[in-house]
Amino acid sequence: MKKKIMVISESRAENLEVKILLSSEGYEVQSANEYDYKHLFKTFKPDLILVNQRLLHSHGELIAMELKGKNEKVKTILSSGDLSTIEKYKFAGQVDEILKTPIDRENLFETVKNLLKRSGEGRE
Repeated sequence: MKKKIMVISESRAENLEVKILLSSEGYEVQSANEYDYKHLFKTFKPDLILVNQRLLHSHGELIAMELKGKNEKVKTILSSGDLSTIEKYKFAGQVDEILKTPIDRENLFETVKNLLKRSGEGRE
């Protein structure tokens, strides 16, 4: 069974790019924005969430913590153009991993694979 990844960003281009990249690696990927992520989380039931830190009316780390609170098994990756502003969320345990944007393809693949493996849920 394919592992499910939910991408949350305000950028349609970023959502599409990440969706294409991760789908090419065999993952099932759906994208959302800060307004429809709750519904998608319930219906899609992702194994991993990749959320951009800067959203129009919210912050990605808050969404990551909210969804992790609803399902502690879901893995979370927070992305930002400035890693120094988001490192603290990883060290505090609020997110599982961080990624710099624009996202580097190989770093994305490695981070997702390792994070899912750590939880014993690597891609099948």
